[in-house]
Amino acid sequence: MKDLIAAVEHEHREGLVVLTHQVQKWIDAQPDPCAVMDGLLAQHPIGYLGTPEDIANGILFLASDQSKFMTGSELVMDGGFLL
Repeated sequence: MKDLIAAVEHEHREGLVVLTHQVQKWIDAQPDPCAVMDGLLAQHPIGYLGTPEDIANGILFLASDQSKFMTGSELVMDGGFLL
């Protein structure tokens, strides 16, 4: 659990966070969960934290025939964080 907390705290400093159940538990355990969530949301231009389903949808796309013409490409799923 300490490793998970350290990873979430590191990612929070970096800004890019996918909202998993464990991350939500960590946010809820903070002294001011609303402020933590607001801080995370403010770092993502689309104002939304990604979910595991968002990541899975990208993987499904890459594994599907819809991506059959793609070669050597990256699919960045970061809510605009790197903009």
